Amino acid sequence: MIRKLAAIACCWAGMTHASDMQLHFDVYLDDRPIGVHRVILDRSGGEKRVQVEARFDIKFLAFTAYKYRHSADELWRDGCIVELETSTNDNGKQLTVDAQPALQGLEVSTRDDSATLDGCVRTFAYWDPGLLNSQRLLNTQTGEYELTSLQQVDSEPLSFNGRQYGPTRYRLSVRDKADIELWYAPDNSWQALQTTVAGGKILRYVRKEA
Repeated sequence: MIRKLAAIACCWAGMTHASDMQLHFDVYLDDRPIGVHRVILDRSGGEKRVQVEARFDIKFLAFTAYKYRHSADELWRDGCIVELETSTNDNGKQLTVDAQPALQGLEVSTRDDSATLDGCVRTFAYWDPGLLNSQRLLNTQTGEYELTSLQQVDSEPLSFNGRQYGPTRYRLSVRDKADIELWYAPDNSWQALQTTVAGGKILRYVRKEA
């Protein structure tokens, strides 16, 4: 369960100055709050800078059984990633991903490996459902180029803790890993996320009220 929580979180940010859009989410495991997730987007000319922060703490009795911290700084141009820098503390395991333009694509480097990716590379940009409609998405925690598919499911909102989030719902499938449900408002702003993890527990992100 812990690894799946981290895999989902990786694909999400925080700044304090004015920006085009700020998304703040509370994160729950079943009905128990475990952390926060923030996304901040700034546009300048034809570029978009996205900064991400995710923080989880899962406690058992008086002890922290699992601690997760992830931050990402992404630069997008024409709907594609052109630069990326991430840092992750996955319960003590330190991970980094760096991506820079190369002659024939995007050079993606981790602590253990590097690869050049061709074409328009995108990350798990939950903040824009249009960017998720790709055959592959870059995992910003591990550097893996995941096989994915996106499908609009219905127009039923997510009901949780007395609120409704949505109404438009998508299902993002990551091959051999997860099905992630995502809810959006009529203006396509991201409102919620939900997926089932090990033991049948439900991981949820729900947007904070402004």
